Amino acid sequence: ASEIVARQEAVVPIGDPFADNTAMPAWVNRELLSRQYQTDHDVARVALEIDRELRPDVMFVFFPGIDRISHWLWGNLEPEEFYPPPLRPTPEAREAGAEALRRYYEFTDALIGRLLEGRDPGDLVVVISDHGFEAGVSLMLLTGEHESSAAIEGVVFARGRGIPGGIDAGRIGILDITPTILAWLGLP
Repeated sequence: ASEIVARQEAVVPIGDPFADNTAMPAWVNRELLSRQYQTDHDVARVALEIDRELRPDVMFVFFPGIDRISHWLWGNLEPEEFYPPPLRPTPEAREAGAEALRRYYEFTDALIGRLLEGRDPGDLVVVISDHGFEAGVSLMLLTGEHESSAAIEGVVFARGRGIPGGIDAGRIGILDITPTILAWLGLP
């Protein structure tokens, strides 16, 4: 895996939204966020190589960046009145942070798209998040958090043979994922 990561070729044509974004709020650690961007790129490179070489029946890929980036930047998406006046960024910094977060979501979506290239529409694909985000203040910084009942719920998207499209499956929890995958594979 280290030689795959060392190659550093781009998996998708979406650049690092933090590298030159000096307009973001002052509390944002751009270097840390850029490292997370690189980590998710590395995860995608390794997953693509595993898929190419082994074509496993089941593959789980974890992109931690959405969570980590949202903790730093989610506050830029929320109404400014959610935050104490001393913590409010300038309108320009707020927009730069919000745009960087939106670009990171696009980046992650593109990574998932690369992993799905060549897949049959009947193949099972499940995309999950174990929680949502909402406005928060932590360590005197604007942040995204997931403590209340409104943000504790995550999302589940699934497609594949036998999964009806365009429906709300109701209350699916994180503990439903493994049994669903096992059932889809015909295993107990």
